[in-house]
Amino acid sequence: MGENFIVSSKTDIYLIDWEYSGMNNPIWDLASYSLENSLSYEEEKLFLETYYELTALDTAVYRSLEYLKALQDLLWYLWAELKTQYGQDCKHYGLTRYNRAKLKINKL
Repeated sequence: MGENFIVSSKTDIYLIDWEYSGMNNPIWDLASYSLENSLSYEEEKLFLETYYELTALDTAVYRSLEYLKALQDLLWYLWAELKTQYGQDCKHYGLTRYNRAKLKINKL
């Protein structure tokens, strides 16, 4: 997400959004990238094969990715519910994330 970086020169880039940083499964970030960029299955496959330097994707990695994408959608659904309770109109966003999580979980 471009808004999380400050570019001060051709060589200096600073990450400024650390609110969700921590020790986590690296696939969590890959899942986030896929969700936030609305990657198609083919784009996601190419992204993961490039990231892992593979020609065929391990099914365990893909299953983990799908599981973590569902968890992220649930996380953002809950975030939207809180924001809605405090007066921000996030209901549609939250329901979209919730419904997508439900579909993913049913497929897993």
